[in-house]
Amino acid sequence: MPTVADHIARIDQVAELYEASSGNDPNEVMTDLLSDMLLWCMANDVDFQKVLRLGRMNARAEWNEAAQWAGGAR
Repeated sequence: MPTVADHIARIDQVAELYEASSGNDPNEVMTDLLSDMLLWCMANDVDFQKVLRLGRMNARAEWNEAAQWAGGAR
């Protein structure tokens, strides 16, 4: 099972691809990435709001679990 650090490292790799067109501002990179994901979902009949909601729940659960193992909840 991937750790929180593994998830972050994957996005770091994706963000590097976006930096060529978005620059080095993390907010711009993530805005462009999310916009592209939304367009992909629209083109593939995927409910973006549903997967975003599920993604938030998964991320929060993994973040909290990692915090517990590190010695304290966030």
